[in-house]
Amino acid sequence: MHTEEYAYWEPTGALTIASTSVETARDGNDTMAYLIDTLLYEKQLQGTMVLPDNGGGPVKVYELVRRPLDLTKHWLTKFPTDQTALEQRYALRTALPPGKHPFRTAIGDLDGDGINDYAFALEPDTGFGESDGVRDLQIVFTTPGGFQQQLLLPGFFPGRSAGGFHDPLGEDVSGISISGDTLIVALFGGSAWKWQSRQDYRYSVERRAFYLIKEQSRSYHAPSVDSMHDDLASLEQLVARGATLVPEQEERLQLLRKMVAGYVWATKVYEMGERRIGE
Repeated sequence: MHTEEYAYWEPTGALTIASTSVETARDGNDTMAYLIDTLLYEKQLQGTMVLPDNGGGPVKVYELVRRPLDLTKHWLTKFPTDQTALEQRYALRTALPPGKHPFRTAIGDLDGDGINDYAFALEPDTGFGESDGVRDLQIVFTTPGGFQQQLLLPGFFPGRSAGGFHDPLGEDVSGISISGDTLIVALFGGSAWKWQSRQDYRYSVERRAFYLIKEQSRSYHAPSVDSMHDDLASLEQLVARGATLVPEQEERLQLLRKMVAGYVWATKVYEMGERRIGE
């Protein structure tokens, strides 16, 4: 195992300590060399609160780690052959573009053949450093002949700074996933005013392409989410009773109506084949 550590002070005054470890993977069948070529990792920042030795206040310490993806059910692919119990093995890593690694990964059956496929959000392979550039979408199908790239869209995902205080693709409420035969792309960003979007894509076997079938979006003022419905109801009750609102109340009423309406997901549905992915 090889470990590197570094520490720096953040603008907020917090001490950030990051360490990285690279460990050789190994399984029960001693296929170590094969696993090195096939295992994939996602970078993840883990933070814990600690009390410094000098008696100061709590400090949040961050550790940058590689989280291995559980591909144990996927890297070994079996297909019917003329020979009994013949296993065909393919390295998923060979399907990835050079100089890129998965920032986010989704696994599921996208083409309906009963075998798992893969969707990756790719970013430049810069070690453990963070790149702020746009990120690519890659979709890889599993076929009897191995892993084959079905789609590669450079710059499909925004960079980290595009989300303001948030990584648009890296929060708990954002990322990529596969539900049934649908690829879901969820983005999130903003500061006090948040925005969210979700696009659902489905693969057409006849057209051999992915199409947008539904998109949703909303924006809202995060500090007001817990109270805006109650505040709006109070003002609406005054209006219903025939009370005359002062200018400040009238302005607040219009703002609250806009905020509550923006918090509701706006949904648009498309016919299959109407909106091709990336267009």
